[in-house]
Amino acid sequence: MPNWTDENIDFYAEKYGDHPSVFAVVAAIPFGGAEDVLDIGCGTGSALRAMAERTSGALVGVDPFERMLDHARALTAEDRVRYLVGTAGDLPAGDASFDVVTAINSVPHWDDVDAGYAELLRVLRPGGLLVIGGEGFTEPEMVQGRPYLDQLTADGFDVHRVALDGDCFAVTARRSGP
Repeated sequence: MPNWTDENIDFYAEKYGDHPSVFAVVAAIPFGGAEDVLDIGCGTGSALRAMAERTSGALVGVDPFERMLDHARALTAEDRVRYLVGTAGDLPAGDASFDVVTAINSVPHWDDVDAGYAELLRVLRPGGLLVIGGEGFTEPEMVQGRPYLDQLTADGFDVHRVALDGDCFAVTARRSGP
Protein backbone atom coordinates (compact mmCIF):
# COMPACT_ATOMS: atom_id res chain seq x y z
CA MET A 1 0.00 0.00 0.00
CA PRO A 2 1.52 3.34 -0.96
CA ASN A 3 2.09 6.05 1.61
CA TRP A 4 -1.34 7.66 1.50
CA THR A 5 -1.44 11.21 2.78
CA ASP A 6 -4.61 13.04 3.75
CA GLU A 7 -4.33 14.96 0.48
CA ASN A 8 -4.03 11.72 -1.54
CA ILE A 9 -7.06 10.26 0.23
CA ASP A 10 -9.14 13.40 -0.36
CA PHE A 11 -8.14 13.44 -4.04
CA TYR A 12 -8.98 9.75 -4.46
CA ALA A 13 -12.33 10.17 -2.70
CA GLU A 14 -13.26 13.10 -4.94
CA LYS A 15 -12.01 11.64 -8.24
CA TYR A 16 -12.82 7.94 -7.86
CA GLY A 17 -15.37 7.66 -5.04
CA ASP A 18 -18.31 7.26 -7.40
CA HIS A 19 -16.46 5.63 -10.30
CA PRO A 20 -18.87 3.91 -12.73
CA SER A 21 -16.98 0.61 -12.37
CA VAL A 22 -18.18 0.35 -8.76
CA PHE A 23 -21.82 0.44 -9.81
CA ALA A 24 -21.23 -1.93 -12.74
CA VAL A 25 -19.80 -4.54 -10.37
CA VAL A 26 -22.61 -4.06 -7.82
CA ALA A 27 -25.19 -4.50 -10.59
CA ALA A 28 -23.62 -7.89 -11.44
CA ILE A 29 -24.13 -9.28 -7.91
CA PRO A 30 -27.06 -11.73 -7.76
CA PHE A 31 -28.60 -10.63 -4.47
CA GLY A 32 -31.39 -12.71 -2.99
CA GLY A 33 -32.66 -10.12 -0.54
CA ALA A 34 -31.14 -10.43 2.93
CA GLU A 35 -27.40 -11.08 2.56
CA ASP A 36 -24.83 -9.76 5.03
CA VAL A 37 -22.09 -8.06 3.00
CA LEU A 38 -18.46 -7.11 3.66
CA ASP A 39 -16.77 -4.72 1.21
CA ILE A 40 -12.97 -4.83 1.46
CA GLY A 41 -11.32 -1.53 0.54
CA CYS A 42 -14.67 0.25 0.66
CA GLY A 43 -13.29 3.74 0.03
CA THR A 44 -16.12 6.28 0.13
CA GLY A 45 -18.75 3.56 0.60
CA SER A 46 -20.45 4.04 -2.78
CA ALA A 47 -20.71 0.27 -3.36
CA LEU A 48 -22.32 -0.30 0.04
CA ARG A 49 -24.81 2.52 -0.50
CA ALA A 50 -25.77 0.93 -3.84
CA MET A 51 -26.01 -2.52 -2.22
CA ALA A 52 -28.32 -1.12 0.49
CA GLU A 53 -30.97 -0.80 -2.22
CA ARG A 54 -30.65 -4.50 -3.12
CA THR A 55 -30.26 -6.36 0.17
CA SER A 56 -31.72 -5.91 3.63
CA GLY A 57 -28.78 -7.57 5.42
CA ALA A 58 -25.99 -5.96 7.40
CA LEU A 59 -23.48 -3.98 5.33
CA VAL A 60 -19.90 -3.51 6.54
CA GLY A 61 -17.11 -1.62 4.82
CA VAL A 62 -13.43 -2.00 5.69
CA ASP A 63 -10.70 0.43 4.67
CA PRO A 64 -7.23 0.97 6.10
CA PHE A 65 -7.64 4.74 6.39
CA GLU A 66 -9.86 6.46 8.96
CA ARG A 67 -9.87 9.58 6.79
CA MET A 68 -11.38 7.61 3.89
CA LEU A 69 -13.98 6.19 6.25
CA ASP A 70 -14.79 9.74 7.37
CA HIS A 71 -15.72 10.45 3.73
CA ALA A 72 -17.84 7.27 3.63
CA ARG A 73 -19.65 8.08 6.87
CA ALA A 74 -20.40 11.63 5.74
CA LEU A 75 -22.00 10.31 2.54
CA THR A 76 -23.99 7.44 4.09
CA ALA A 77 -27.43 7.95 5.61
CA GLU A 78 -28.32 4.23 5.89
CA ASP A 79 -28.08 3.14 9.56
CA ARG A 80 -27.27 -0.49 8.83
CA VAL A 81 -24.03 0.40 7.02
CA ARG A 82 -21.00 0.27 9.31
CA TYR A 83 -17.43 1.28 8.49
CA LEU A 84 -14.38 -0.22 10.21
CA VAL A 85 -10.65 0.35 9.94
CA GLY A 86 -8.90 -2.76 8.69
CA THR A 87 -6.93 -4.28 5.86
CA ALA A 88 -7.61 -7.18 3.53
CA GLY A 89 -4.96 -9.17 5.37
CA ASP A 90 -6.43 -8.49 8.81
CA LEU A 91 -10.20 -8.17 8.61
CA PRO A 92 -12.08 -7.05 11.75
CA ALA A 93 -14.73 -9.77 11.42
CA GLY A 94 -15.49 -13.20 12.81
CA ASP A 95 -15.18 -16.49 10.96
CA ALA A 96 -17.98 -17.26 8.47
CA SER A 97 -19.78 -14.00 9.19
CA PHE A 98 -20.75 -12.79 5.67
CA ASP A 99 -22.85 -14.13 2.80
CA VAL A 100 -21.17 -11.84 0.26
CA VAL A 101 -17.63 -10.45 0.30
CA THR A 102 -16.67 -7.85 -2.29
CA ALA A 103 -13.37 -6.31 -3.33
CA ILE A 104 -14.07 -3.64 -5.94
CA ASN A 105 -11.05 -1.84 -7.37
CA SER A 106 -9.11 -2.76 -4.23
CA VAL A 107 -7.11 -5.98 -4.77
CA PRO A 108 -4.20 -4.22 -6.55
CA HIS A 109 -3.83 -2.00 -3.45
CA TRP A 110 -3.49 -4.88 -0.97
CA ASP A 111 -0.08 -5.21 0.67
CA ASP A 112 -0.29 -9.00 0.74
CA VAL A 113 -2.74 -10.59 -1.69
CA ASP A 114 -2.20 -14.07 -0.25
CA ALA A 115 -3.12 -12.88 3.25
CA GLY A 116 -6.12 -11.02 1.82
CA TYR A 117 -7.43 -14.12 0.07
CA ALA A 118 -6.94 -16.19 3.22
CA GLU A 119 -8.93 -13.62 5.21
CA LEU A 120 -11.81 -13.40 2.75
CA LEU A 121 -12.06 -17.19 2.80
CA ARG A 122 -12.14 -17.04 6.60
CA VAL A 123 -14.99 -14.49 6.83
CA LEU A 124 -17.13 -15.89 3.99
CA ARG A 125 -19.90 -18.30 4.99
CA PRO A 126 -20.20 -21.72 3.30
CA GLY A 127 -22.22 -21.18 0.14
CA GLY A 128 -21.25 -17.51 0.24
CA LEU A 129 -20.40 -15.38 -2.76
CA LEU A 130 -17.09 -13.65 -3.43
CA VAL A 131 -17.15 -10.78 -5.92
CA ILE A 132 -13.89 -9.27 -7.16
CA GLY A 133 -14.06 -6.61 -9.82
CA GLY A 134 -13.29 -3.23 -11.13
CA GLU A 135 -11.88 -1.35 -14.02
CA GLY A 136 -8.67 -1.33 -15.96
CA PHE A 137 -7.72 -4.97 -15.52
CA THR A 138 -6.71 -6.63 -18.77
CA GLU A 139 -6.28 -10.01 -17.13
CA PRO A 140 -8.57 -10.36 -14.11
CA GLU A 141 -7.30 -13.89 -13.56
CA MET A 142 -3.92 -12.45 -12.65
CA VAL A 143 -3.37 -10.24 -9.63
CA GLN A 144 0.20 -9.23 -8.90
CA GLY A 145 1.36 -11.98 -11.27
CA ARG A 146 -0.57 -14.77 -9.55
CA PRO A 147 -3.39 -16.86 -11.10
CA TYR A 148 -5.94 -16.37 -8.30
CA LEU A 149 -8.91 -17.75 -10.19
CA ASP A 150 -7.09 -21.08 -10.34
CA GLN A 151 -6.46 -20.83 -6.60
CA LEU A 152 -10.12 -20.07 -5.91
CA THR A 153 -11.12 -23.13 -7.94
CA ALA A 154 -8.62 -25.23 -5.98
CA ASP A 155 -10.12 -23.83 -2.76
CA GLY A 156 -13.57 -25.16 -3.70
CA PHE A 157 -15.12 -22.13 -5.39
CA ASP A 158 -17.31 -22.28 -8.47
CA VAL A 159 -15.79 -19.36 -10.41
CA HIS A 160 -17.44 -17.26 -13.13
CA ARG A 161 -16.01 -14.31 -15.00
CA VAL A 162 -18.50 -11.61 -15.91
CA ALA A 163 -17.50 -9.01 -18.49
CA LEU A 164 -19.04 -5.63 -17.84
CA ASP A 165 -19.04 -2.37 -19.80
CA GLY A 166 -15.73 -1.20 -21.26
CA ASP A 167 -12.67 -2.55 -19.51
CA CYS A 168 -14.59 -3.37 -16.34
CA PHE A 169 -14.99 -6.92 -15.10
CA ALA A 170 -16.27 -8.92 -12.18
CA VAL A 171 -15.43 -12.38 -10.98
CA THR A 172 -18.05 -14.14 -8.91
CA ALA A 173 -17.11 -17.23 -6.97
CA ARG A 174 -19.56 -19.24 -4.89
CA ARG A 175 -18.00 -21.06 -1.94
CA SER A 176 -18.93 -24.68 -1.40
CA GLY A 177 -18.25 -26.57 1.78
CA PRO A 178 -16.64 -25.28 4.99
